[in-house]
Amino acid sequence: MKRNQSAPNFQKKEYLEVLKTFAGALVWLNEDGSVMYASSSFLQQLNLQRDEVEGKNWTDIDQSFSPVIFQQVWDKLCVDGLTDWETNLQIGENKFQALVEARIVQNDLCQLGCLRISLVQKNNPDNQLLHVLTKATQTVGWFWGFQSGKFHLTDSFFSIFKIDKSQIELKNSNIIQLLQPYLDNDQLEQLKEDFQLLRRSQESINLEWKLNIEEERKKVVFQATPIIENEKVVGAKGILREVPKKYIKRRIQNMASQVLDYFVDLVLVLDKDFSIVHANNSSVKKLGYDTEEFENHLPIFKIDIENSSTQWSNFFKKVKTEKSLTFLTSFQRSDATIFPVEVLLSYYDDIREDFLIYLVARDISETRKTESILSANLAQQTSIAQQLEAEKAYLQKESTKNFKFENIISISKKYQPILQQVHQVAPTNSTVLIEGETGTGKELIAQAIHQLSQREKRTMIKINCASLPRELIESELFGHEKGAFTGAIQQKKGRFELAHQSSLFLDEIGELPLELQSRLLRVLQEGEFERVGGNKTIQIDVRIIAATNRKLLEMVEQGTFRQDLYYRLNVFPINNIPLRERREDIELLTWYFLKKYCKKINRDIKGIDTKDLSRLKKYDFPGNIRELENIIERSVIISNGSNLNLDFWNPSSKKNTTQSSDGFPTLEELQRVHIMDALEKTKWRISGEDGAARLLGLKDQTLFSKMRKFGISRNN
Repeated sequence: MKRNQSAPNFQKKEYLEVLKTFAGALVWLNEDGSVMYASSSFLQQLNLQRDEVEGKNWTDIDQSFSPVIFQQVWDKLCVDGLTDWETNLQIGENKFQALVEARIVQNDLCQLGCLRISLVQKNNPDNQLLHVLTKATQTVGWFWGFQSGKFHLTDSFFSIFKIDKSQIELKNSNIIQLLQPYLDNDQLEQLKEDFQLLRRSQESINLEWKLNIEEERKKVVFQATPIIENEKVVGAKGILREVPKKYIKRRIQNMASQVLDYFVDLVLVLDKDFSIVHANNSSVKKLGYDTEEFENHLPIFKIDIENSSTQWSNFFKKVKTEKSLTFLTSFQRSDATIFPVEVLLSYYDDIREDFLIYLVARDISETRKTESILSANLAQQTSIAQQLEAEKAYLQKESTKNFKFENIISISKKYQPILQQVHQVAPTNSTVLIEGETGTGKELIAQAIHQLSQREKRTMIKINCASLPRELIESELFGHEKGAFTGAIQQKKGRFELAHQSSLFLDEIGELPLELQSRLLRVLQEGEFERVGGNKTIQIDVRIIAATNRKLLEMVEQGTFRQDLYYRLNVFPINNIPLRERREDIELLTWYFLKKYCKKINRDIKGIDTKDLSRLKKYDFPGNIRELENIIERSVIISNGSNLNLDFWNPSSKKNTTQSSDGFPTLEELQRVHIMDALEKTKWRISGEDGAARLLGLKDQTLFSKMRKFGISRNN
């Protein structure tokens, strides 16, 4: 049973009222042994004042307890639910011999130890257990005087063993005789030997049995302690308790969680915050994360790359209603490789209302491979018209993005020359190279050039040179013939062919591998190429628009970018200035994004505080327009009133500005910008061979920590 991390404030009236409803001489403890509350019956029975008990630690009161022993007893209570012992209590100068019955009680906030205290009357040992234990406890109290021959036990014995009390003669009986019909020979001999040791060596007895009682299997705990007078053992007393099935079931569940580690499928347990709290061995092996990373509550979003937090919230709501849910998605390993899975969700809601999701994921890579082969066979039988229809669907999909020149929003005089350059170059067929920092809107510039050109009736085709594996870029650009390489099951047109008589936007051109730069140069110079694996020369009419956030001229000097390709691209350069150089646009863009996300998220926000607008205008936005958009989107999500809530945003505490007060950037400020550049370069891939952590020479968790420190998030 998992312990709570914190206990509630029991000084509050509502909690005290709850504890007062429990009858009897009770003492309430939290898990470190502190006495949170003592009942009036307990104080009256021992003639004590409340401040003599409350606030003390039980290890200071119970002479048989040390902190270590208390911890062991608490752990046992968390499993068995209840236990009993006889002890000596000392409170101030007063000493008491008492019987303690302990159990775990839990509410929706915490679990507490409840101790029922009964004083042991030395002059009447026969009845001291009978006074305390009842049928409801499922515990038998018994007393056996060796010299007097007296024997007593509680009526709960007859309930547990399902016998009629009138059929048993207790006067000349004892506990061994009563148990004999239910014990096998070995159990009976062990019990007799233990009683001999109890008489000789004053050793207590602790036994556990599984007994057949009227064809029902029951687990029973037996305990006995010696009664000593004048240093002699004159009798014994103790308890006999049936272990409730619910505690046996809990142990079975614990055992079942260990069995899950042998499942071939991935088994993950998620809490209500979408964090992984348990992963079986298959998950650790298949996903590549170590056990420590899972124990640190790895978010499911790092594993499931297709579903957002909103979608997972919907999953949680749906599985509560439907009990289980199945869907297909893709999981990402620690090395950034991806594999398809079929996911089955179910949930567990315990008595403390802790909501847990059990996720079983099956790798369906082989199934997908089979489906791919079948699809390939079907594709071979399709006509050219069907292929053209697929290409048309692609173009229609791209056209729905509705990138128009109106999406460039600016009133800044410094930005007007850039817009003028767009108007100048758009009607021509000249190659354009757009340079600028990450998040400045270089793609919008490219779209504007295309929309104002004579090619605007055809969709602009784009490709991000940094987002594709090196081995796929050539095929994506130029297409391939059937059988050109493993997996090339049919002919495919590349982006150059799709962009015939249109514009091709080469984003992040600085990331293009050196070996492909010469082939791109030939296409730019001659307007022709061959598909991968083909020998037919294809003539195309394409207008090239390239963009980069890197300094290509420096790359030329370093030998990582071809000089001839650079000058071929740099026919008409446009430098898209950062947002900090066009501060007049910050307020205009803020209102634009506010309207956009209010409509998207269904919020009704009418205003922005003047002080918040002033803070935005003074901020340098190292992430430029994209960073501003993320800030406004997050603000709209968390705002409940009619004004935009920007209280969460504190760039000064995060060292987010690009310069310190004297105009010189601090080390942390440079670190943040450097991390942002790495994330943009890797398209926000953090882990794996091509991830930002590897690029920066950091461990994944170190990079996550720095991102949290600097407030860096792709979608705040």
